[in-house]
Amino acid sequence: MVGERAPGQKPVLTTTVTDSAVKTLRGDHIRLLIFADQRNTRTSGGRTCYAVAMPAVDAVRQGGRWKSPNVDTFTGTR
Repeated sequence: MVGERAPGQKPVLTTTVTDSAVKTLRGDHIRLLIFADQRNTRTSGGRTCYAVAMPAVDAVRQGGRWKSPNVDTFTGTR
């Protein structure tokens, strides 16, 4: 349903990371919490909605780089 309405509403989603924190670090495994503000604006009507997002990111260090096979999203409305 969202996919059907989106072209007519022309939404623009802007996400700004406001903070981050290491929840756990064990060897080459890390879990990060990312805190972000999101703004969704319909360009067809100028209506804007605000929300917060707090994804948890799991990553593994491989070959000197952090790779993230998993992102958990937790959202709430302000």
